[in-house]
Amino acid sequence: MNYRCPRLVLASAAIALLCLPGRSQGPALTSLRGEIKSENMLLQGYFVDLYDFNNRQNIDRTYAHYDGNFDFHNVPYGDYQLRVSNDAGEVLYQQSVTVSVVTPHVEVRLPREEIRRPPSGPVSVKQLQHPPTRKAFAEFVAAQRLSESGQYAKAAEELEKAIKTSPDYAEAYTNLSAQHFRIGRYQDAVDDARRAMELSSPNAVDLSNMAFALYRLQRYQEAVDAARAAVRIDPGNDKSRYLLGTLLVMNWATIEEGIRQLERVADTVPTARINLAAARKALATGPPH
Repeated sequence: MNYRCPRLVLASAAIALLCLPGRSQGPALTSLRGEIKSENMLLQGYFVDLYDFNNRQNIDRTYAHYDGNFDFHNVPYGDYQLRVSNDAGEVLYQQSVTVSVVTPHVEVRLPREEIRRPPSGPVSVKQLQHPPTRKAFAEFVAAQRLSESGQYAKAAEELEKAIKTSPDYAEAYTNLSAQHFRIGRYQDAVDDARRAMELSSPNAVDLSNMAFALYRLQRYQEAVDAARAAVRIDPGNDKSRYLLGTLLVMNWATIEEGIRQLERVADTVPTARINLAAARKALATGPPH
């Protein structure tokens, strides 16, 4: 029987689409638009972040379209660092940007040599042969905006439309898994993540989403196995390691291993610190009789 530590927080840190930090009030640019230019045509899966120098934090993140275009909305005036990264968290490019009433269109040029690998791991032959249509991508972007506003069920509907339009759209399945998790459709979330990996390859995001949903389905060991696989594939993914550590400290037989996993990400994942403290307290108290 699993030993459950008290007051553990299994926050949605493993979900593919995350809430953004709040923004400061004051004068703002209604729309900051830009374009990524590169010899590499596989720009899907790249993210563009605005890092606030003064507050030392990211204030916004947006998804780069397949044609390289991106945009931010209601950006407060100030000095920022614009960063282009893949979903593994690797920063591929960065430049300074001053946002004001006269800020022009931002152009980002990525040299070919700076793109070390595709953004979501290896791209399958099927993905290359069957890229999503413009209509499917538009539905994908619409789903992202709905998700950011908390309309998860509607976001799921848009992603289902995208998949109907482009059945081999792996990223749409990944994000559909996240939305299905958020609205309590846990088995669907598992199935979506599995389908995404069939179309692409096993990766930390889909495995973490699967682990999260399996846990909610009370399939504990399967959840642990999926979380272990996520960490094995991407050891630098703190959210996957946080999820694995949290699952492991729920079982007295693996609580010490779970504590070690949580210790490694306590500085980067706030909820890891909460679970780490609870697990340490439980370990000091001893196993239940």
